[in-house]
Amino acid sequence: MTAASTRPWTLLEFAELDAALLEDPDNRVPYERLLRLWVAASRESGDEHLGLHAAAQVRPEDYELLGYLVRTCPSAADLLTGVTRWQRLLADAIEIRPGFEGERIRVHYGEPSAFHRAFKRWTNQTPAACRAQGA
Repeated sequence: MTAASTRPWTLLEFAELDAALLEDPDNRVPYERLLRLWVAASRESGDEHLGLHAAAQVRPEDYELLGYLVRTCPSAADLLTGVTRWQRLLADAIEIRPGFEGERIRVHYGEPSAFHRAFKRWTNQTPAACRAQGA
């Protein structure tokens, strides 16, 4: 976040995070606060695509188990199955279950309201409105 802002403490304050929490790799950041941090970083940097630009800098090995799955799963279905087994270690806000329908993969969210809230927070519109626009 330092690269995105000359005032990282402002981002932490907005997200209601203590910098000491981030020093310990065994700590977990609550999902709602993580979302607040990304929104604040995007606003502070003036980069509405900050998440995409940050993702472009990430290498699969940075994510340890997830990176291993990305590199070793022979198909998207195998990857999704592996990710859903381990996703609760990464984020506990949403339960994800894959559904396979022929060649299609459908992702089911255990708590749709959490997905809808996060989607609206990030896009300023509901998933239905986004689908209606064809985005």
